[in-house]
Amino acid sequence: MNPLYISAYVVNFEDYATLADWCRTAPVAGVGPELAAGWKAPDFYENLQANAQRFMDMSVTFHAPFVDLACEEGSAAEEDARRQLETAFALYRQFDACSMVIHTHEGAPEGDFDAARQRSTQRLLALGEAARKAGVSLTVENVGFPDRGTYLYDLEQFCALFDTLPEDMGCLIDTGHALRNSWDMPALIRRLGTRIRGYHIHTNNGVRDLHWPIYHAESRLTRAQMDEILDTIAAVTPDAHIILEYSPTCGVTREIMHADIAAIAAKCGK
Repeated sequence: MNPLYISAYVVNFEDYATLADWCRTAPVAGVGPELAAGWKAPDFYENLQANAQRFMDMSVTFHAPFVDLACEEGSAAEEDARRQLETAFALYRQFDACSMVIHTHEGAPEGDFDAARQRSTQRLLALGEAARKAGVSLTVENVGFPDRGTYLYDLEQFCALFDTLPEDMGCLIDTGHALRNSWDMPALIRRLGTRIRGYHIHTNNGVRDLHWPIYHAESRLTRAQMDEILDTIAAVTPDAHIILEYSPTCGVTREIMHADIAAIAAKCGK
């Protein structure tokens, strides 16, 4: 059975009372939160600590801070990433988390893409070693879009990354990012197999990264196509975490969230 989580993004990484309530009252047992280990709000860390007790009896995953692993060596961004990731690892231990996902990079890479990709890969390797020593289970997420100049890893390059990274560094597939880039998700899941340790589940219109619920009426995916993705997840990666990563601006209610959890559990909970 695929463990299920709700991303704190749906409450804008602020309303932890609502997030805890949605987890506790979910239609299947054991639903936990994906918390962020960094965010742009000025009181983010204080608010997280003030609400930490709400989640101490739950299974918790973390999203690493949004730091740029492809930044230039010796830059302020590199030092900022180091500091933020130290804090993130400390939060992981505090919450006794079970995994942490990180992006390959952030924004448009500076200069040559091949050089930026090499910097990202080398930092991921170093981060994997640090995570191993700290007892942090790390996964790496697909990000970037060609029309924004942020597509550092295309489909082939992203898959090849896991030939370089050690086996204990898993893959997390973000279905919305994959959809936006027209990746064949059932084929991708079968290709990477159990190297995939998690999913960010959401959808969009194929034009913008909207983080809509899985069966949104305007989604580029039909219901049948989304069901095929869920069926493939259940068949190929039955132990991978499934994290519902919905936007706080698309009208998600507890009823919508719980209906989607029930639908996913019906497909992936056997």
